[in-house]
Amino acid sequence: MYQPRKDSRRAKVLQIVNDSGGITVERFIEKHGIMGFENLWAVTSELRKLARYGCIKQIGNVFFSVTQQNPVDTGEPKNLVPAREPVPFTPLKTFPPKISPRGQPIERREFKNCRSNIRYQGKNDV
Repeated sequence: MYQPRKDSRRAKVLQIVNDSGGITVERFIEKHGIMGFENLWAVTSELRKLARYGCIKQIGNVFFSVTQQNPVDTGEPKNLVPAREPVPFTPLKTFPPKISPRGQPIERREFKNCRSNIRYQGKNDV
């Protein structure tokens, strides 16, 4: 895991997040100031970079310590997608036609699809 250099600005930001137990960017700036960053976006970018490196966790817009066991409940349900169940079997309600539109009888032919080199012995083959 990534460890920032001792006494660097990034290490101070990481220490603040670890001590807070969960902090948003707005609360961070309200309590600790902008800490030498250019603007609000630079602070947000730095916190997201630490989350990408695995030093802290980001849930929504709140940043948590990685070592914190139980982060604050965000109110999101655990199972967002229901389990997939097979569709119940229903038999065909229509049958193929026995007579073509021209009035000719349609042959009952079964189609076999074999993609191997093994020859299929049909009833009409000698």
